[in-house]
Amino acid sequence: MRVLGFFVLALIGWVGCKHAEPPPQDASSVTAESPPAVEAAATAPLFEGLGDFSHPITVSSPLAQRYFDQGMILSFGFNHAEAERSFRYAAELDESCAMCWWGVAYVLGPNINAPMSPEAGAQAWEALGTAQALATKVSAKEQDYITALSARYVEALYLQVGKPKAAERLYREDLAVFPNNGWALFGLAQALDAQGKRSEAATVRAEFEQAWSKADVELTASWFM
Repeated sequence: MRVLGFFVLALIGWVGCKHAEPPPQDASSVTAESPPAVEAAATAPLFEGLGDFSHPITVSSPLAQRYFDQGMILSFGFNHAEAERSFRYAAELDESCAMCWWGVAYVLGPNINAPMSPEAGAQAWEALGTAQALATKVSAKEQDYITALSARYVEALYLQVGKPKAAERLYREDLAVFPNNGWALFGLAQALDAQGKRSEAATVRAEFEQAWSKADVELTASWFM
């Protein structure tokens, strides 16, 4: 509890390099859990056979873009540790890359298979702090990604530490911008329930059911716990 308390205090108080081609990787060093690598970096390999998915971001290095895309692909496959390595190396290749640090924070967060540990939470907030500091250099859409991830973590933590009124305020701010955000609707219903506002919570829960009707994931919290 002492660790969690320190993390929450740090969270609430928070507002607001090398550029080199990776050397070739010895094929014998690739683990059975990872796809074959065609190149290796000091901290992350580039894998082959992952497809051609790309999410263009504000970045000065084409290689950093490749590592960012790989991090996204690996996160889709729940290989979060390898995804984190890709995002971190992308950030090394382009130290002004806000979305690279967003990626680090994203994969350190809770997912359907595991909750966020206090240690991972502290690292995630450090990464988000870096992303926020660099956010003025990126597009409005990228700024929205960074803001949304920050809100996702802090809102759920307010609920966790017994501050439902603060959580309600933040969920409503999210919904003012994104009215059909299922995560925010679910969390708002929880925050209202925690304050004894049963009628309002029921109305919001009905809105959530409609917004989430075609999703293939069942929510039990406003983030994956």
